[in-house]
Amino acid sequence: MKKSLMAFLPFLVSIQSYAQNTFTNSGSNVGIGTTSPTTALQIVRGGTNATSDYPSVQINTNASGNIYGPILYLNGLSGNNGRMWGLVSSGALDAAGTGAAGNFAIYDTQAGSRLVINSTGYVGIGTISPSSYFHGGNNRVLEIFNPNTSINSQSHLILSTASLASNSSAGTISWMSKSSTGTQGLAYIAALSKGDVTNNASGEMVFATADNSLPVERMRISSTGSLLIGQSTQPNPGYKLDVAGSVRANEVVVNSTGADFVFDKNYHLSSLAKVDKFITENHHLPGIKSAEKMTSEGMNIGELNKELLQKVEELTLYLIKKEKKDEVQQRELIRLKKRLKNLESQMHKAVIE
Repeated sequence: MKKSLMAFLPFLVSIQSYAQNTFTNSGSNVGIGTTSPTTALQIVRGGTNATSDYPSVQINTNASGNIYGPILYLNGLSGNNGRMWGLVSSGALDAAGTGAAGNFAIYDTQAGSRLVINSTGYVGIGTISPSSYFHGGNNRVLEIFNPNTSINSQSHLILSTASLASNSSAGTISWMSKSSTGTQGLAYIAALSKGDVTNNASGEMVFATADNSLPVERMRISSTGSLLIGQSTQPNPGYKLDVAGSVRANEVVVNSTGADFVFDKNYHLSSLAKVDKFITENHHLPGIKSAEKMTSEGMNIGELNKELLQKVEELTLYLIKKEKKDEVQQRELIRLKKRLKNLESQMHKAVIE
């Protein structure tokens, strides 16, 4: 009896060890850590030991030297237009085209690697050798490469949202410093929906930077293409560049038609008397906005320069007319002086005689 019991103990231990596992060959689900798996293979594990109480699958190579790395294949070739994909961790030999030893890749067996993380931390999408842009310091790179050579073969990074509400952010690219916490950061670029975008997309771009505080919006490109600096709304949408603040530049070039029409033969030059009367009544030059309108409406630099040039050219014509008149008067004065001198000479002779 004792011998029978001792022989039966290993069997009881075996049953206890596999009580939570289900292994069958009938095509049903397989469970590890569970007796009721809900998928083809289900692994269940959990506890308080952070070093071991978690579900994991590990695939190892057990050789040294120039070896291939492990590959986990996901085979969908049995379906229509199916593909076989693999997760590849390359060893010294690059078995699945990850680019180099030590790289990790998501691999399409029909078309090669789709996403690669190389041994230095660079990420490549569509390329097995993401570019290494060096400008001083240690860099991290994400490169999206389109190998097609036809026109408009582009690479796209798309940020989207299901929200249709006005001023909802569709996506943000943010820059953070190591010590940033919460919503703090260095800068961000965001895209906002403009109005109800249920049927028609309309959006604005926001550029923000931080200066010892949370990032603040500094510049915005409106949905109509206007550039706003120092403000988020535009009272007058007629301006493509709207700056709430001062502007400084080494050179500003403004398109203008000039005012050469003043020198046309048919140009009507008002008399100075009429100009004087207009100034007396209106307190500004004819053809130039009043100071009141300049204050309320602003100034069109190109138009104002043309108007000022027109006044300079008119002033030039006034001076030319005055000079011609002076020359006529000078000649007449010389003629009168000669005549007076002759008369004086004749009178002197008559007196002597």
